[in-house]
Amino acid sequence: MWVVAAFVSPFRHLREEFKKRGDVAEIYVHTTATRGRENYFVKDYEPPLENFIDVDTTNAGIEDCVKKILSA
Repeated sequence: MWVVAAFVSPFRHLREEFKKRGDVAEIYVHTTATRGRENYFVKDYEPPLENFIDVDTTNAGIEDCVKKILSA
């Protein structure tokens, strides 16, 4: 059985600590496209450096992104 939960932390060290506690996959969803929501971004967000699933939605649709996550 799979359980999906979303936790957002702008700080890399907190996400890395959480991943050490169990079977957790970090999924980094991002885009380079301007979509009018840039004011909601956290200015000091630290992108992951290792051990994560990279989902760039710039040129990918929802189905492609889901396939990438499920195949990882």
